[in-house]
Amino acid sequence: LENLYINSTHFNHDFFNSTKIHLSFNQIHEIYLTTFQSFKNVVYLDLDYNNIKNLNDKCFTNLSKLIDLSLGNNYLESLKNYTFYGLK
Repeated sequence: LENLYINSTHFNHDFFNSTKIHLSFNQIHEIYLTTFQSFKNVVYLDLDYNNIKNLNDKCFTNLSKLIDLSLGNNYLESLKNYTFYGLK
């Protein structure tokens, strides 16, 4: 898995009510602004061991309930000012 695009028309409602998302050990390169926009209830997001180089501004904005974000063992080059905008 290199590119992660989640189109809401292809999943049922329960999928978007998930509270835990485990995406570790993939080949994800980048997280986009819209990647997690439909996941309003996520409290745990594991993105460890990917090839993430870029986190776009506000890419976690809609994850207002997020408590635990794991980004270990990636290749992040830099973080922009608004990468974590909207998180508490």
